[in-house]
Amino acid sequence: MVKKQYEKFRKKVIGIWIDSTHAYLFATKDRTLNGEVTLLEKIVSKDHSVDRHKNDKADMEKEKQDLRKMYKEIEKHAIDDDVIFIFGPGKAQEQLKNHLEDNHHFKVKDIQIGSSDHLTTKQMIEHIEFHFGM
Repeated sequence: MVKKQYEKFRKKVIGIWIDSTHAYLFATKDRTLNGEVTLLEKIVSKDHSVDRHKNDKADMEKEKQDLRKMYKEIEKHAIDDDVIFIFGPGKAQEQLKNHLEDNHHFKVKDIQIGSSDHLTTKQMIEHIEFHFGM
């Protein structure tokens, strides 16, 4: 049912699994729901949990800057997509959605969120295919 809805309008879709240090971007070759979903890009942000003190303001600011860099990289890949499905553990998917919605280029996009645990790449692809009814 969902697949037909997006095919009818030839919408471009992308799936993004994200946590606080990694983002995996998935789509088919033509960005529609036809074809095989593959990994487009893996974006890594520095993990600051091992080298910072929880109350060190400078380290916390560095972590925020690195997250913003990761979000900007995701924006570059998703700017031409109509439907963006974001999923992952914790609140990372909500934070990315809020970040994208603050950008006027993404205000007209259909941004959907879901949750999942840490998954293998294959499981991420299966999660996207299930979400879109592929």
